[in-house]
Amino acid sequence: MYRLKEYHGRVAIYQGPDPDNDKLLRVTNLPVDALPKEVQDKIRTGSYEFTSEEALNDALENFDEYL
Repeated sequence: MYRLKEYHGRVAIYQGPDPDNDKLLRVTNLPVDALPKEVQDKIRTGSYEFTSEEALNDALENFDEYL
């Protein structure tokens, strides 16, 4: 599973079997505060999940409009 979480105010990509055992893959330049409130909440709770890297990348591309 891939998850988007907050890391020092930025959107970060984590991978792992569950939210408690995730490994940080990379941190993006996208501020969490720039996203819609609903998305911010999911990221901050670690519940913004993807089953594939392709789905993750699609979501990240959609966030480009908030930069």
